[in-house]
Amino acid sequence: VAAKVASMIDITSEFGGTISNILVAPIIDNDDDALVGNSGTCDDELVQLCEELSYLDVPGSTIKSRLVVSSLSGDQLEECLQMGVSKYIIDASTDDGEIVERRLVMLRDVVEENGKELVLDI
Repeated sequence: VAAKVASMIDITSEFGGTISNILVAPIIDNDDDALVGNSGTCDDELVQLCEELSYLDVPGSTIKSRLVVSSLSGDQLEECLQMGVSKYIIDASTDDGEIVERRLVMLRDVVEENGKELVLDI
């Protein structure tokens, strides 16, 4: 996946374009809207993908500054923060405001525990 992303960035820049954000999020199974696999495995795979992407040498901004990572768990967030990833997204498409609120609180707690500041763009 990382090699394909690097190729897309290279081709885009050759034609004068830029890719400013790269969303790293789980795959949703459209049949039942559930995450494919269990969340622990998904967390590990997202962290691994972020690590692989962060080592890419591409023109323009660093990959870490382009990554926008889905906030799934505190552990996943903490690992990505320690890697230098600074942009996160919370899926607010659910009708359950309580889930969104729990994820926002989780994000705030992990960010503050790591000495960072949470800035929301809603």
